Amino acid sequence: GAMTIAFRCDFASAGDWIEIGAIGIRLAMSPTPVSDDEIASRHGARLDQNRPNPFNPSTAIRFDLPREQRVEVTVYTIDGKRVATLHDGFLGEGRHEMVWGGRDDRGRPQASGVYLYRLKTDDGMESRRMTLVR
Repeated sequence: GAMTIAFRCDFASAGDWIEIGAIGIRLAMSPTPVSDDEIASRHGARLDQNRPNPFNPSTAIRFDLPREQRVEVTVYTIDGKRVATLHDGFLGEGRHEMVWGGRDDRGRPQASGVYLYRLKTDDGMESRRMTLVR
């Protein structure tokens, strides 16, 4: 089957090129700029950095979906223990926002520290760090 590899490069001119490793792929760069939104819509979900970060008492987690799909948004401790599930189900195409208030699924406040938040979709998984300051 066909395989698609997506990446973004900014070059000084349309005549610039890039070689990828020893496999001998040479790509000519298009002079037409491509926005981050266009890349996301063609190549999968995009997870943003939470804001504010560091945070107290809550933070917003935003992400973009290129189409309707099953989505799981979870928060973990830095050593990988699940703390909270913010969403588990289908969401439509477009921009979405989840808010985490620094509590686990039972409503218990969590300690100051670094946490991971993860977006899992049909396109794959992406995670980022956030810092809770009590």
